[in-house]
Amino acid sequence: MLNLLLAAGFLMVLMALTYLKEKIGKDRLFHTNLDYILLGFLLALFLHAAPDTLPDIHADNWVSVVTLLYGIIFGSRFNFRNFLDKNSDEWKMVYFPFILGGLLLAGGWLILWKVYGEVPHAWLAVLITLVLIMISNSRELITILIKNQVQAPAGLIRQFNIITVSTDVIAISVFGLVIAYLVPDVSAGLGFRPLEWIVINVLVGVVGGALAVLMLGREPNDYNLAVVLVAHILVLSVATIYFKFAPLFTGMIWSAVILNFYKDQEHFTTFLYRFERPVFSFVYVAAGFLVAPSALGWAAALVLVYVALRMGLKVLAARQAFYSSDNPVWWTDNIGLMLTGQGGLALAMSINLVFIMGGPLTDLLHAVTVLGVILFQVIGLKLIRTYLNTYVTR
Repeated sequence: MLNLLLAAGFLMVLMALTYLKEKIGKDRLFHTNLDYILLGFLLALFLHAAPDTLPDIHADNWVSVVTLLYGIIFGSRFNFRNFLDKNSDEWKMVYFPFILGGLLLAGGWLILWKVYGEVPHAWLAVLITLVLIMISNSRELITILIKNQVQAPAGLIRQFNIITVSTDVIAISVFGLVIAYLVPDVSAGLGFRPLEWIVINVLVGVVGGALAVLMLGREPNDYNLAVVLVAHILVLSVATIYFKFAPLFTGMIWSAVILNFYKDQEHFTTFLYRFERPVFSFVYVAAGFLVAPSALGWAAALVLVYVALRMGLKVLAARQAFYSSDNPVWWTDNIGLMLTGQGGLALAMSINLVFIMGGPLTDLLHAVTVLGVILFQVIGLKLIRTYLNTYVTR
């Protein structure tokens, strides 16, 4: 009864927030997905309070498919040429966050070692994932900037796009290694060694992507592309569900192979762009669905620490990259303000870890991530606007 009352209360809050979002949305740089997160949380409360006679919806399977779709959408932006042809200044903007993140990780590991005398694999997996989530960027922000034709130099938006995508590609790849080597019973439960499990994930993505390119033929059209994508997504979904593959990692590789070897790259990206926003929405609903109410108390206390650490990491890394650059086109020492927004990738990684690993520790990580993303979505675009108005378009 209490859960039903809570669900009704959250429904009223959801309706109020949706109304306020429409009103405040007149500011084209205001953006938050709190309503989708609350919708997922509401759905979880409803299912928890529903009678036992309700059919099992296999929520874990749907969550896996959602993260797979996000990986596919993300991979459709991963152009190998942009990744390999970046100049040294752009590379500095990519690897400096990982250097600072590594120092942060070392500090966290040392604290755990001092407290417990050892660092279990589960703790290390959560710690590394947390750092990767801090480093991750927001594809949604780029979409909004382009869609709303924000007043900014075209070169800056292009560099912003390349830097954020390259950073996130590395983050997803490292996350795949974390799952293989640190999450208990993932690879061993299937009879694979960690390296074998990683190789199989990569091969599924590469071979699946190559087959999709061959099936698409030389004359691209929406019908052929839709049929091939649906068929392959079904196969990949089965693989990620039953073999516990990393859906985010595998989906990214599969989509990136198609993008880079398909005859008409623009057609492929344009086609998937139509589904980008719905997939983002599904990720937020899944994130809300997986929030454990028991973890919200500690998460509310820790989220401010998370926000402070991530802000410091982004700003310090960007400043270090700026001051060590020879000719940073479009940049200033406050470029870190452009990189503070956070979105679906952070949620997709935490969702993926909850799906594969589970437990109170991952519940806490996920709750902190969800609250942090909400805060960064509120302030991220505001900081971007401040940066553009103050340092670029003045």
